[in-house]
Amino acid sequence: NGSSCNVINPCDSSPCSPNADCTNTTGGFSCTCKEGFTGNGITCLAGPCFNFTCPSSFCNNGGTCLRDPADDCKPLCQCPSQYKGEQCTDPELQFIAQPLSTLPKRSVNITLTLPNVDVNVLRNTSSTDYRTLSTLTASRALGFLQNVPHFAENPKILFWSQGNNVITSVTSLFSYNGNKTVIDFLNNELHRAILEAFNGKQQFTRALHPDNVTFGNLSEADIQDITKLSYESLLPHFNCNNTEFAGYSVLWDDQNGVICQSPCEMNYCLNQAECKHLINGPMCKCVPRTIYSSYGDRCEHLSMNLRAFFGILFGALAFLLLLMLAIYFIIWKCKKPGRERLVNDTDSFRGTTFSFQSNPLSSKLQNTHILPSLDDNNLQPVSWTPNFDHINPTAEIKIARPSVKKSGTDSEIP
Repeated sequence: NGSSCNVINPCDSSPCSPNADCTNTTGGFSCTCKEGFTGNGITCLAGPCFNFTCPSSFCNNGGTCLRDPADDCKPLCQCPSQYKGEQCTDPELQFIAQPLSTLPKRSVNITLTLPNVDVNVLRNTSSTDYRTLSTLTASRALGFLQNVPHFAENPKILFWSQGNNVITSVTSLFSYNGNKTVIDFLNNELHRAILEAFNGKQQFTRALHPDNVTFGNLSEADIQDITKLSYESLLPHFNCNNTEFAGYSVLWDDQNGVICQSPCEMNYCLNQAECKHLINGPMCKCVPRTIYSSYGDRCEHLSMNLRAFFGILFGALAFLLLLMLAIYFIIWKCKKPGRERLVNDTDSFRGTTFSFQSNPLSSKLQNTHILPSLDDNNLQPVSWTPNFDHINPTAEIKIARPSVKKSGTDSEIP
């Protein structure tokens, strides 16, 4: 309308190849292929594959088809952030959310002084001088602000006088998106970038255009915030409609910003089930376990596998039984030599004297310190004399005399 002008940047519509850099020029734009690619800027392919073309509709969902020079120039897809796979058919589980048209702009009000402008120009807003001042001021402010990242437009410029100086107020808008780096810059570093844009080029501009509109030195106090959104207030202005897959949630991520995240990234499937995001949302594939199996939409329910349970139970009982038998056998083997030593090891009797009859017709007793063999050639010992070498001599010991009866009678032998 003459009082404010919106600059249209043709590069905003992405007219160049994804492998090219777009430059805004006077009255148009130019595309230059990036390093390692050749072409006219609209189409940029890897050098040795320039003469190869991709099959029709090889890449899906907005993917860009290229030829891979490292693989005999076979077709290769560059997928949008919300897709993956060889032909961009699989969904990413996390990607930057899409802003809605309702997303507010980051806005600031910049107060500028025009020291070289006569205040009388402001008296007649319909005069040629006033219209020229408005046009030049808008153009000069736009020239500075276009150097600030994410600048959108200057929708409103006002003038007033302060003493002998003309003051202008420029309302500037900057575009938010879901990227955390962009959000942090607009919320925390925008003032610094505006100060650098205006003050860093003032002296050069005045020398180059002495008759043009110039601004006085800008300070931090000259920049006032109008709209500044927090992370939480940004979330309602984004959605996940930039993918054909349903079921995503808009969340804030401390590393990436406003993202769309699949439920598969948020433990949607339980009991170690496998989660896969399909066209209608997440689907859980339950994984059978040894003793139990899971079921349900999210594999949230468990059921016992009785065959496996009893197999493990009986196997454990059999193992315990074998273990007990092995322990019993080891104990039995360890005690057997001890039993044999009680009979055959003469050292265990510690000097005990045995008396026996070698001939049943003889009344003579033979004495020995060795336990006689209990076979048919020897009789049972008839008496024994214990060895008291290792007994306390002060102790009182009473040994009962054994009773001996005559054979075939009940009377005892004196």
